[in-house]
Amino acid sequence: MKSMEKEKYKVEIENIEGSQPDIFKKDIDSELIHKLQNVSDPELSIITVSLNTGRFLEDTIRSVANQTYSNFEHIVIDGGSTDGTLDILKKYPYIKWISEKDSGYPEAFRKGLKMAKGKYVMQCCVSDGYAHKKWFQYCVDALNNNTDISLVWGLLQTLSEDCIAGKPYYYPEFLKRPAPQKEKLFNFWLKDLRGFPEGNICVRKNVMERCYPHLE
Repeated sequence: MKSMEKEKYKVEIENIEGSQPDIFKKDIDSELIHKLQNVSDPELSIITVSLNTGRFLEDTIRSVANQTYSNFEHIVIDGGSTDGTLDILKKYPYIKWISEKDSGYPEAFRKGLKMAKGKYVMQCCVSDGYAHKKWFQYCVDALNNNTDISLVWGLLQTLSEDCIAGKPYYYPEFLKRPAPQKEKLFNFWLKDLRGFPEGNICVRKNVMERCYPHLE
């Protein structure tokens, strides 16, 4: 691996343990809201499922809105919250949302998937978030440039209620060495039997539609 590639790799997997990611601190101003409102043909759809988790909602919204990549739509499927969640959603007119009772996460996510216009889909529950401001860009670039892959994933870290990053807990060994790629990852998965971290995967929508559980 060339030294430049090594340096790029170090930047992408920067360990933020013990700190608050900057993306959670940055407010969403009127200019950004206007920009996101004018996205008419999103390439990427972010689907958030919620139910009475308003305490964490704005942190999640910030981590989505403050990405460097902006050709996305943010869809929130709320299960009928009574804790102020809807008042928060009304502050962000670019967010597409519905609030009605459902049978649980699978039904709610399916609703979001039907609403999604993007060719790529990510699922981001309230209380989760994206710590790296270029994560959307990395995902879209990887899928656009590699037609033979359908899923991009990244490392996960725990996050406190105050948005302080904890220890990496999903494949933390990849902080020290690159993860296997493409078909090599499939072989690794067969040996390891650990799944993908669902909180930050980016998947082609047509693949998600075929593989996500159906309720019928």
